[in-house]
Amino acid sequence: RQRQMCKETGVGCVWGGMTLQFFIKIPKEYPFKPPKVKCLSKILHPNIDHLGHVCINIIREDWKPTFTISIVVCGLLNLLVEPSNLDPFNQFASILFETHPTLFSAINQLLYCPVFYPP
Repeated sequence: RQRQMCKETGVGCVWGGMTLQFFIKIPKEYPFKPPKVKCLSKILHPNIDHLGHVCINIIREDWKPTFTISIVVCGLLNLLVEPSNLDPFNQFASILFETHPTLFSAINQLLYCPVFYPP
C-alpha cells in the first residue's frame, strides 16, 4: 500500500506557504513495521537527505504498532515547523540552518517548484 500526500505548510516556517509532496509506503507488516516516508519535493532540510528520505524518530527507533498514519503525518508537519538539529540526517542542511538561516531560506525558495493539479 502506498499513499501520496501533499500538504501546504503554514506561515511562520522556512517552507511557509509551500505545498510539499510526500510519499508514504506502508509495508505489509504494518502496523508492526513503520511506513517509509520520502519527500518528493526538492527542499533543503536537516532531517531530509538529498534523495528525499525522511528521518524522524517516530518511524525509526520510537515506532509503536499503536501509531497511525495520522500520527506520522503530524510528525512530518512538526518537522517542518521545528526541524530537529540534535541528530541531523543532512549535515550540510543542519549547519546552514544553524549558521546562515537567511541563506538557508533563500536556497529553499530557489529549490521550490510548485505542485499543480489539473482542474
